[in-house]
Amino acid sequence: MATLTKSEKWSYEREWRIIGRVPQERANTEDLFYSYNPKALTGIIFGVRTPELHKKLVRKILSQHQHIVYYEAVREPDRFALSIQEAVPPEQAVVCS
Repeated sequence: MATLTKSEKWSYEREWRIIGRVPQERANTEDLFYSYNPKALTGIIFGVRTPELHKKLVRKILSQHQHIVYYEAVREPDRFALSIQEAVPPEQAVVCS
């Protein structure tokens, strides 16, 4: 379930959310996407539970738009809060084994 309302504390963000369901038979239909001025999209924040596959897909789709900055929500370890941090591109990520 998605949250469609925000606290008044966040009203300064001027954020837009587009949420909907796509029937399986229309999942690849181009007319499901809204047209927009590409320069209007300045950043994307990935949620805490966004799968890596989805992050890679979004980056791939928008790869020709170099001005977009990617962020990710991260849980704060000592309190009930999230912080927003600039996301490290996959090719720059350090893998620990």
